[in-house]
Amino acid sequence: MKISHYQQPNPTRLLRSVAEKLHPKRFPKMSGRMAAIVAFLIDARVTRPTIAEIVRAIVCSPRIQIAASQK
Repeated sequence: MKISHYQQPNPTRLLRSVAEKLHPKRFPKMSGRMAAIVAFLIDARVTRPTIAEIVRAIVCSPRIQIAASQK
């Protein structure tokens, strides 16, 4: 049996590296909409409100819950 000395990259370090490389601050000509999307994907807070906050507000809206319960 051959033993491989290759180690899998640390997932935390890998995600942090990707987030640093894709962070919208590195791309000054990136549109605000694209910056919000990239920030959402790398779990960064670049825009106010964030996409996650907008989705949470829509999903938790009483009107949405009432409409869903009437179906």
